[in-house]
Amino acid sequence: MPEPSPRHGIAVAEARQLLKEQGWVVTRWIGLRSPPDLFAIGRNAYLLVMVRTSRRLLPDAHAVSIRYHDDLERMRTMRVPPGIRLECWVLAGKGRWTCYEIYPGGIRRCWREGVAPATGDSPEPGADERATDREGSIPAPETRVDDNVRTPVMEGQ
Repeated sequence: MPEPSPRHGIAVAEARQLLKEQGWVVTRWIGLRSPPDLFAIGRNAYLLVMVRTSRRLLPDAHAVSIRYHDDLERMRTMRVPPGIRLECWVLAGKGRWTCYEIYPGGIRRCWREGVAPATGDSPEPGADERATDREGSIPAPETRVDDNVRTPVMEGQ
């Protein structure tokens, strides 16, 4: 695994500060095999956060899951007790955070007040913006089915 960039360290420090401002007790996860980057304890919640940066905006959960596939897989394979939430925070473009909950089968966008609030260009918090890790498992919106395609029949059937 390559060494984290200075930009990554700055993003982790910013994410840590944002969590502290919301009342979380936060510590940096130090280890050779990051992720996660942060461990946070709230009043009734525990949180492991993977922080990533991107120079270009990643438009949705699908793009994030493709870009950070290996890191997301490492987060999923961690043995964490039930009740500890796994999240991926992405700092993309010029200071724009997006947050995703990590599930066994994929990721789903989540909104955090003060960090990644819903904006005019965001889907509503109730919208179903999620992605699985296999690129072919999510059809593109412009995908059409051609009804005129015939399936060849194999001999002996």
